[in-house]
Amino acid sequence: MNTFRTLVCIESAEKYRNFLTIIEQNYENTLVLSDVSELQKELMSNEKTINVIFIDNMLLDKITDSLSSILELENNFCIVLFEEYVSTYERRSFIYDVLECNDIYKISNFLIRLERKLNRKAQLLSFQDEIKRFYDIGKKLSSEKDLMTLLELIIETCMDMTSSDAVTIYAIIDSDSGEWSYYDKNAKNKMLKFIIAKNNSIKLNLESMTFPISKNSIVGYAVISGEPLRIDNAYCIPEGADYQFDRKFDNLTGYTTKSILTIPMKDHQDRVLGVIQLINKKQGDIIIPFSLNDEMIIHSLAGQAAVAIENSILYKNMETLLEQYRQTIYEEITKRRLADEEIHKLLSAVEHSPVSVVITDINGTIQYVNPKFTEVTGYTYKEVIGKSLNILKSGKHTKEFYYNFWNTILSGKEWSGEFYNKKKNGEFYWDSTLVSPLKDESGSIKYFIAVKEDVTEKKLLAQKLEEKNRELQETIKKLNETQTQLIQQEKMAGIGQLAAGVAHEINNPLGFIMSNFEVLQKYANILKETLLYYKDFISAYQSLNFEEAKLKIEHIKNFEKKNKMDFILEDLSELFHDTNIGLERVKNIVNALRSFSHIDQLNNFEEYDLNEGIRTTLLIAKSNLKHDINIREDLGNIPLIPAIGGEINQAILNIIMNAAQAIRMKGIDSEGIIEIRTYNDENYVYLEVKDNGIGIEEKNLNRIFEPFYTTKPIGEGTGLGLSITYDIIVKKHNGEILVESKYGEGAKFVIKLPIKRIEKDSI
Repeated sequence: MNTFRTLVCIESAEKYRNFLTIIEQNYENTLVLSDVSELQKELMSNEKTINVIFIDNMLLDKITDSLSSILELENNFCIVLFEEYVSTYERRSFIYDVLECNDIYKISNFLIRLERKLNRKAQLLSFQDEIKRFYDIGKKLSSEKDLMTLLELIIETCMDMTSSDAVTIYAIIDSDSGEWSYYDKNAKNKMLKFIIAKNNSIKLNLESMTFPISKNSIVGYAVISGEPLRIDNAYCIPEGADYQFDRKFDNLTGYTTKSILTIPMKDHQDRVLGVIQLINKKQGDIIIPFSLNDEMIIHSLAGQAAVAIENSILYKNMETLLEQYRQTIYEEITKRRLADEEIHKLLSAVEHSPVSVVITDINGTIQYVNPKFTEVTGYTYKEVIGKSLNILKSGKHTKEFYYNFWNTILSGKEWSGEFYNKKKNGEFYWDSTLVSPLKDESGSIKYFIAVKEDVTEKKLLAQKLEEKNRELQETIKKLNETQTQLIQQEKMAGIGQLAAGVAHEINNPLGFIMSNFEVLQKYANILKETLLYYKDFISAYQSLNFEEAKLKIEHIKNFEKKNKMDFILEDLSELFHDTNIGLERVKNIVNALRSFSHIDQLNNFEEYDLNEGIRTTLLIAKSNLKHDINIREDLGNIPLIPAIGGEINQAILNIIMNAAQAIRMKGIDSEGIIEIRTYNDENYVYLEVKDNGIGIEEKNLNRIFEPFYTTKPIGEGTGLGLSITYDIIVKKHNGEILVESKYGEGAKFVIKLPIKRIEKDSI
């Protein structure tokens, strides 16, 4: 009874010592209990196992109704134990037999008989389970209509019932039509087609394929012979056998095929519809041969599968025919709906339409209106039927308008537009209308159908929206003008600040030029007077005697000595040299200012030297930078770029002045530093401006390029400088501005400008 579970429930082990000795010697899985409640728990824990229960007769009175109902189950066999012979006892429904435990020989013989009975019972239960399993499978197969789902179910069932590692299903098809067919002795133009497969050991990604039915292959042999094939080892088929194993799949995938079971699927006329092939029956991880029982099981399943496949194909063909029939009926009904006698059936579809629907004859006489029409116009159904649509006329449309309307729809075309109509109460309203002709089978127009929507509120709303839009456009225009003015004011303020700095730079050389000019003017007067003395002497020289000439010369010498003529002659050269330096300085500043503004370039893109633009900007901005700000330049060897030079210079100036202001706002005692670096890659030149000023708080980084946004104290900025810079670099030059900052430590701006001009349309 090792296939059964043995339970012993007794009050005293001493009382049944001989019985327990025999039981424990023969049955390892014996469980000894002393309480019926424990017995009930054990039986409830595994209701499907066959249980042999030996129970002490003294415990019968303690058995509850619930335990009694469990003991009555067909998988439970309850034997009542007595110490000695008993002639009478209460025979309860759950008691299978009784056992007197006073004789060891009796106990052994009883157990032998019991085991035989239980083995027969187990076989019977197993057979019942197998029948029920086949019944359930048959129900599933017969109820499944989708062919691929059906085939997947067949594969899963085969693998489950035989523990096979892989299953493949092949179909017999007609080589001409490609449809599922059958094979018999007189069959022609038939092919084998691989349909579906599953393998638990490897992932399959196989495409459906067809091949001839050959007796040399295992599957082909099963088709032609109509008999099952059971092969224990595919690699040990004798060379003289009618069929051989094709090793291509194993060689391609690395899989090893050993045991094979090939079963043809036959219909009720013994024709082969296909083949089920099972590969590698497994017992744990070990591959074993398929048994005769496996063959019988799959043979039975193949018969059911063949019937189910035939039914599925028949169902599919019926569905196709039904669909064709439905389509034919649908087309016929559609044609009939277009006929005059069916038009009123179509009208029911528009009874609950949210828009008005009107049907008229070709003269405009109303044949039908839906409830929405009566709701909008105020006319009842009876009031409008047989009347002309002219009852809605407002008198606002011209004759030409109605002429074009009727000309369009009578030509068979659709018309869409708006009517300004009048309700029954005299109220005017707007109708958005679509009119389509309804034609009979000959193509003649029989009716017109109009779909009308009251759009009065929409029109009023549209007018209000249009008015608001105009106001908004005016507001936007004024805002743009204001923004332009503010930007211009910002530029003018910058120019004013720049002009003050330039004036300061020019005033320095002009100061000593003016001073030198005053000295030169004084020197010129002395030289002029000296020259007049010499001229007077020369004109009177011939009329003078020696003494008079001597006195004249002495007078001139005294004048020269008095006015330090020798010093004047020496100082003139130095004065002219210094003045020339001052004038050259003014000239350079003026040229730099011209170069900075690029007056001659206006808004045209030309070749631009970014390094030269930086130098010019620094020269112009010099006086606006504190003496304690150190400018460090690291200008690389970069190519010229297409740009509007004046605007790029303006952007550079804005960035540098922002850096200077950030340094001033920080109020550091140590030297302020602005580092300016240029470099390039294949597509861009880069300008990097880094300062050690106050920096930008992280929460403000995403807003610094917004117009009018500033973190400076009131009165010290309009918030347009960086916005203008962004517009110049990003919008006009298709470049980029990147910013990094840590508050309290400084900021770094990186400007990227394309080496080749990028048109906006190409972005």
